[in-house]
Amino acid sequence: MKCDELLIYAFQNQFNIMTTWAEYCNRFLFFFILSIGLFSIINCNISNGHYDSENSLFLEIAEKVKNKKVIAIGESSHGVGDFFKIKSELVQYLHEHHNFEILAFESGLGDLNMAWSHIDSLSEMELLDKTLFWNFKCEEIVGLFSYIKSESNSQYPLIYTGFDNQMSSSYFINSVQTTISQFDKEMAQELEERLKAYIRWFRAGNNEDEELYKSEAESFVETAMRIQSIFSSNANVIKENHGWTDFQIEVVERTCKGFIRTVDVPYEERHLSSQHRDGIMFDNFKWLMNEVYPDKKIIIWAHNGHIERNTFYEYGYKWMGHHLAEYLAEDYYALGIFARSGKTYRQWGDTTIVFDNDTLGMIESLVDIGEWNSSFVDFKSTDIPWASDTLSAFEVENGGVVKFVPSRRFDGVLVLNEVTSPTFLNLGD
Repeated sequence: MKCDELLIYAFQNQFNIMTTWAEYCNRFLFFFILSIGLFSIINCNISNGHYDSENSLFLEIAEKVKNKKVIAIGESSHGVGDFFKIKSELVQYLHEHHNFEILAFESGLGDLNMAWSHIDSLSEMELLDKTLFWNFKCEEIVGLFSYIKSESNSQYPLIYTGFDNQMSSSYFINSVQTTISQFDKEMAQELEERLKAYIRWFRAGNNEDEELYKSEAESFVETAMRIQSIFSSNANVIKENHGWTDFQIEVVERTCKGFIRTVDVPYEERHLSSQHRDGIMFDNFKWLMNEVYPDKKIIIWAHNGHIERNTFYEYGYKWMGHHLAEYLAEDYYALGIFARSGKTYRQWGDTTIVFDNDTLGMIESLVDIGEWNSSFVDFKSTDIPWASDTLSAFEVENGGVVKFVPSRRFDGVLVLNEVTSPTFLNLGD
């Protein structure tokens, strides 16, 4: 198994760890707690191709978000193809009609930013395959990457970036490996294997092996620091001989800092590693927003749990969306996405789950979809009595049914009627 495949495996199976840590397992039931926003409801069919520019659903969403600095578009499951499709279409609409110029994915900071810097030499399918976590590599998202590629040389491209401190592919490794070989051949040859220390650290925590947990963290940090040292000490030579830009070198520096911070979690606090990750992702996103792409409007693509504004449970965990809501205040719009019924793929166990949330007390059943395929609801527009009640919703990665207060979690919500799991692509990376 490749290093990037192992890293993806760890990300997608991090929930298995929670079942080992009894105390955290109870807390983790609320990890991504979902919410929705309901006020003005707009119904609309989901198109089968490129979005309709007169689509009343997108028009209504745009009316609520067009003046925001950041709109974060969530998903209640990482395994629903219809989520990916409608999100792809909404991203294109907001770029074309409302000047949102940056798409920031829940994928590797190093992988995506290095790939974007090489956009001219990558095809649309290579860009998709060489940057994303495995669960996003599906037919439903191909149209978005065709659009990103086709617009890349235009006056106003849709700039593709990422903010996750985890690697989502092998692109970062491949990008630095050849350059490192000029300065440390042994490191270059062993780089992929050395970075597997992250997986071994992760598994050691799962297996409650404190000694291995600490030693693998040290090994991972040592590798990241060596990469940092090579690039910082030889920056001018690397730029001259290998054609690297200042931005690419800065991406390497920030990626390595993220690696080091990722495993800087005491063994006794390993149940906080997910919250720790969100703090690093926020810092990465803030850097992109303030230093790399200032004065640009940004779309975030991530899980509902990462983008939520607030939560109601008592543990005090702080996710990326909490930081963003505090930092940007009303310049941030969090849009959650849910589904009433259908099928979703679940990464751990490699299974497809059939679900039906048309049940009393479920938020999915309270949104008036009628004969339509989807409905948008905004919390700021009209008063809805149950928006402040504690309700339930279905979240695969959160263990199933969770409870939340809708008006505290999101600014708005998009609920789809019937959905199905992704049609995965057979790609090489």
